[in-house]
Amino acid sequence: MIKLLIYSPKPVELNATSFGGKPVKNISENFSWPKCACCELPMQFLGKIKVEDDIHQIFMCQNDPGVCDDGEPDDGGNAVIVIKPNELEYVTIPAEGETLRKTEYSAVIIEVDAPNYAEAVDVWGESNNQEYRRVLGVLVQTRSDVSI
Repeated sequence: MIKLLIYSPKPVELNATSFGGKPVKNISENFSWPKCACCELPMQFLGKIKVEDDIHQIFMCQNDPGVCDDGEPDDGGNAVIVIKPNELEYVTIPAEGETLRKTEYSAVIIEVDAPNYAEAVDVWGESNNQEYRRVLGVLVQTRSDVSI
């Protein structure tokens, strides 16, 4: 089974998979916006992916694209913050740095019975009579991490 991320026109919900917009936190918890290890400015929030009972919030430095180490998982130019959602609210946006994307949209995770990503996209597109560009990517799960 391949898990595809599919664009959805539904309104963005606080506890659902979405891209752009603002990160969330539980009302009773503190939130520290991640900062880039290279430029020391707040990273850009890319989106959140609901994985079972958790929300994985994805950040990457966009303050000076190509300069900070955002391509390597352990170099400090990207981060994932995992929370267990309870009572959610949006977090306060830092005053400095390139922190938000201009667009915001929902996504749903669809399981497709196919041996690989390319065939999963074809199967989903044909069986739903949908454009292939509505497929945003694939959700890959290993024992210890989640990535897109």
